Amino acid sequence: MNRFLLSFLSGPFLVCAILFTGTNRGHADLFVSQLGASKIGRYRSDGSIVNASLITNAVSPTAILVFGSNIYVASSGQAIARYNLDGSLSAGGFITGLTQPVGLATDGTSLYVSNYATGIIGKYDLATGATTNASLITGLDHPRGLLFHQDMLYVANFDDDTVKSFSPTDGAANATLVLPAGSGPVALAATATGNLLVASYNTGKVGEYTPNFATVDDSLLTTVVAPSGIVSLTGGKFAVVSAAGTVGTYTATGKAVNAALLTNLGGAFAIAATATDTPYPKPTLVVNGSKKFSTSSSQVTLKGTSENATSVKVKVGAKSAKSATGTAKWTYAAKLETGVNNITVVSKGPGGASKSVKLTITRKPAR
Repeated sequence: MNRFLLSFLSGPFLVCAILFTGTNRGHADLFVSQLGASKIGRYRSDGSIVNASLITNAVSPTAILVFGSNIYVASSGQAIARYNLDGSLSAGGFITGLTQPVGLATDGTSLYVSNYATGIIGKYDLATGATTNASLITGLDHPRGLLFHQDMLYVANFDDDTVKSFSPTDGAANATLVLPAGSGPVALAATATGNLLVASYNTGKVGEYTPNFATVDDSLLTTVVAPSGIVSLTGGKFAVVSAAGTVGTYTATGKAVNAALLTNLGGAFAIAATATDTPYPKPTLVVNGSKKFSTSSSQVTLKGTSENATSVKVKVGAKSAKSATGTAKWTYAAKLETGVNNITVVSKGPGGASKSVKLTITRKPAR
């Protein structure tokens, strides 16, 4: 068997899995697991952090599926746990008795789990975790990624370099895609046009195929080192997580949008996404001292603080707004005209939100 990610040998088995979510479409926030750190982080699609340690009690999380208000996580504990979207634990032993669970998929009613060591795909109730058929599909060669798409269940088989489709009802085989020897397919996603994306760990390729496995472009993307997961995003884009500890985003044609969207994620492995877009925190703004006063000085120094802001600007009268010095702690030397000076201080945060404070400073005429 082609062993990979040997550095992640943890617990009772060699962790070698990835994950995919729901329908794999129209997502905003990304969820990425780190095996060695045993945690899952949540990030916006621009790479900003929502919570880098959203889940910290999953041992070597090998697969993530986000559906509705739940996060399903497979781990080296040979079980599936269910969490709320805020990372709190909902059901620790949601499904137990598994053997190296490494792939998850759902049709909205059932949860499908691939068992890497035994070559079995099991089917469970998505709401309760109750077993529907623990051996829905058997005889696979180290199944990794799963995807429910167009009423079929697709399975990426790492060791025999195939992707196969099956009936999710009775497990009957439908069709097979045979990749070049040694490809090591690990991850699947659906495109906005209804095709399939297949990520192969050993060759570093992402290929595009029709649901019936006709080749669209077998080398759509070739620049990712050891891709271990893939998920579709809005606008036809997709994201790929690499065992090198990065997450990159790409257009439908494979052109990089941001090949280093996330970096330095040691042990990065599984990726999922949700349509829920986490808003940026609103910026705050404090201006020290009185907001209305008189002075005989031609210049005053304004000071204050802000949080969740990327900039602080000051507008004096009809003049153009100028940047203050600093952001979290800021200062600005405001030059005053004789008479009433209406001043507006504005802090802006990511996503365009802003907070403003108005001041009225009267400069007395010189005697």
